[in-house]
Amino acid sequence: MTFYGDSLYLISPRGTQLHSYDVSGFTAIPEPSTYAALLGAGALGFACWRRRRAKITLN
Repeated sequence: MTFYGDSLYLISPRGTQLHSYDVSGFTAIPEPSTYAALLGAGALGFACWRRRRAKITLN
């Protein structure tokens, strides 16, 4: 498997080209777990920010 520009080439062990695909039309779509991780990190950051803000207010 080799990339050249916007094309993907599948090459056999002997060096002959088996298939070629144009990959310029594909877009990366994140998995749902990626969104969950970002949401979790945001919630953790928000909780830390609120705790720090409450601590400053009490002093």
